[in-house]
Amino acid sequence: MKIFFLILSIQIYSIKCESRTVNTNDKSCTTNENDMVTCDTSSSKDKCEQKGCCYNNKSKKKCFKPSCIDGCKKCKNLISCEECEEGYYITEDKTNCYNSLIDFYYINGNTLKKCYQNCLKCNSSEINNVQNELYKSISINMNCITCKDNYYQLNGTNNCYDTSFENEGYYLKDKIYYPCDESCSTCSDKKNGDSNNCRSCDNTNKRLFLVEGLNNCENENYLGYYLDKNAKILKKCYESCKKCKAPFENNDEKQNHNCVECADNYYKLGENNCFTDEIPIEGYYLNKEENPFLWKECYERCLTCNNSGNLTNMNCLSCKKDLINPKKSKPYNFILTKKGDCIEECPNNSYLT
Repeated sequence: MKIFFLILSIQIYSIKCESRTVNTNDKSCTTNENDMVTCDTSSSKDKCEQKGCCYNNKSKKKCFKPSCIDGCKKCKNLISCEECEEGYYITEDKTNCYNSLIDFYYINGNTLKKCYQNCLKCNSSEINNVQNELYKSISINMNCITCKDNYYQLNGTNNCYDTSFENEGYYLKDKIYYPCDESCSTCSDKKNGDSNNCRSCDNTNKRLFLVEGLNNCENENYLGYYLDKNAKILKKCYESCKKCKAPFENNDEKQNHNCVECADNYYKLGENNCFTDEIPIEGYYLNKEENPFLWKECYERCLTCNNSGNLTNMNCLSCKKDLINPKKSKPYNFILTKKGDCIEECPNNSYLT
């Protein structure tokens, strides 16, 4: 029974030890006693495990000295190397040896030095502080040849950036970054016809706002638009306005264009409205003797006119209908005379004197 228990104990320990073996280069453990070192049985088992394969020799625990990692000529342990074999390059952190160039490194003499963190492949030291000729805001050279995954090259440079770079005034097209128009804070593409394709503007420092429908960034006095202060967006004025202070208002009783200045070929009528003279306006004429031209009221009996008038010279082109006579409580019916006067219609085709 004691013999069986001893054999069982040895088997259990052996399995447990092998399951914790650290042997990174997949080489078999040596059985040469000269390559063995004795473990301190009173200390942590990790000391033995860090050195390589475990071995149980009667009552003593022993570890085998591990061979160096592949390509390493001289090493202290399994995870570092002091000198590489001929034809191999050592990494600058003295951890590995490689016989060819690997990703994230470049060759400098017999050493593999790390690229800048954004590069997959590079050709020089990790970063140079040099002012870029194309971009005043870029003052470094990452020396990347190829970008690592999910990083993209800035056009005309050896720099690579992740997608957060789109918040710095650049847009991504065909896996290359290009600058937005200088007026944009962010954009989806560069100029496209009359649009700069801005997505946002600098409201704070440059006092620029996004133009609705055009996607440009302009100041708050941009012609044909007014600033919606709540949305911080420039919205289009009514078509008659060159400048306006608010959107067009319309109800059953009146219109309010909210114009501050009229658009070309439109002229002011009252405080806020502008109209073109291509369509006659009932009860008004365009006074072209003033600068700028203004719409003025016709004589009260005129539907249309070509000048201001009075009771003696009305200057009507057509007459209003159904004006109420307050004394007779019946509508006036005006007819136009050859003189351009609107007079009350008399029966039997006669005229009122």
